[in-house]
Amino acid sequence: MTKAHLIWPLLVALGCGSDASDSEPIPSPAPADAGVETTACPRSLGPADGPRRVVIGHPYNQDASKGDDYEVLRLSLDGALTQTGTHFQMGRARTNRIEMTADGQIGISVQEDGSLGVFRFDGDDVVVVHEGFEGSFYAEEILLSEDGTEALVVDPNWRNNGGGLYRISIACDGSLTDHGIVIPSKLARAIRRIPGTTNAVLTGKDVGESPTDKDMHVIDIADFSGPAVLASVDAFDDDFAATTAIQVTQDGRFALVADTSGFDGGDRIGVIALGASPAVASVIDIEDPYDILLSPFGNAIAVPSGFGDEIYAIGYDAMNATFSPPTALEHSGPAPALPGQGVVIERGSLAGLALVAENVGVRTIRFSSDGSVTDHGAFDLGNEEGDDLTAIVSAIGVTP
Repeated sequence: MTKAHLIWPLLVALGCGSDASDSEPIPSPAPADAGVETTACPRSLGPADGPRRVVIGHPYNQDASKGDDYEVLRLSLDGALTQTGTHFQMGRARTNRIEMTADGQIGISVQEDGSLGVFRFDGDDVVVVHEGFEGSFYAEEILLSEDGTEALVVDPNWRNNGGGLYRISIACDGSLTDHGIVIPSKLARAIRRIPGTTNAVLTGKDVGESPTDKDMHVIDIADFSGPAVLASVDAFDDDFAATTAIQVTQDGRFALVADTSGFDGGDRIGVIALGASPAVASVIDIEDPYDILLSPFGNAIAVPSGFGDEIYAIGYDAMNATFSPPTALEHSGPAPALPGQGVVIERGSLAGLALVAENVGVRTIRFSSDGSVTDHGAFDLGNEEGDDLTAIVSAIGVTP
């Protein structure tokens, strides 16, 4: 059985979407019409221990055809997952995080065709706002503003075919308006905010006026309509990196860049010391690091390994600015099966709880304040026969 999140690394291994490829990039769609409603609604965090919902994408129908189903799970205060029976349909989900606004009311999912699926909660009901919003971009990832009124969309295309960052605004009802490209780039993949700053890190080539040989950039995002490159660095010493994820330690000192390239290199995480002049600090060897999850306590990292069928823990000593070698977690129950995207709860009594999408379920792991990482096992969504293709999980999101 093949999980959807393995398709992109396979394409990269074949030379598609990287500097090693001579293939044509995927064209960005034509500009879309504006959203239905234009009034912006700044959104703030709800109660730290309020009810939480987990939303997952199911990319297959039972006959193995492409599916468009999403499901809502309930997450209790003791960290237990249960099915609510609530399903809704949008475009086919990729293996991205489903980004949620701070109040947990609006969710945005990057979809297989580069569109954005948007939904909102109305009590226990789900209202689909856009089954597939097709902007002037081909979406790879999004970064929400902290107040939830706008977002930056990463388009992975080559610069001459529309690659770059695009700005969208989010109305009170969740409808989107496309404001077009705000900075061009080539092969951009992942973006994350640097804690405590108005800056972010972005992977990609030829971003704005940056040197074309650099592949990670610190950008100023104080104004989403005019991001600017502040500094750039070459995260890896070759041209074959295929970035799947980027993260920044809570102290803002290091960016961690995952590379799953099938060419020379790959199976590694680049550690970049940030600052006025970012520089490569080290490289951590790890098989197929599909995602990077950070402990909210600032002392540990978890890395789901898709092809490795493992979740690895890496310790971070902030005082000495060092990272420990990765070690596979001891499993509670069966080992992970094709683990992929993950989300971490950062506040309230569930702070440190992380949810990782895997083949036919959602695995729970727990970061503790002492730096330990514990596997609590998987919440299995499949049937006893093990042939339930509709249980395969791709995208995942959780209300903050």
